[in-house]
Amino acid sequence: MTEPVHFNPGWLDRLKTDFSAEIIAVCSARTRSAFEDNEYIEDEKEHSDVMKEIINSVMRKLRTIFGGAGKPGKKVMRELVIQLGFEYPEMFRSRVDESGRRKVDKVDRQAQKMC
Repeated sequence: MTEPVHFNPGWLDRLKTDFSAEIIAVCSARTRSAFEDNEYIEDEKEHSDVMKEIINSVMRKLRTIFGGAGKPGKKVMRELVIQLGFEYPEMFRSRVDESGRRKVDKVDRQAQKMC
């Protein structure tokens, strides 16, 4: 999956299908464990570190896929955020601030942050 995006029209479907292998497998053992267990991380710094590592892994993969051919638009980023919520709901699925649980950004807000 290292061909530039214009030679690889099915890149998004393949990335979503192979999400764990393409995005999570390259992360730290702590992040992989949290992802695999769908862990709610109470410690704010640790939560932030795991979230940033996953998002940075997504962004690195996108840079590899797109190379110098631009970057994905908001629609694609929105699909990736939805995928993140599906893969790791405790970290990325949109929810309001609940007792003992932090708020998670809505899909459109997170997608905009990633653009």
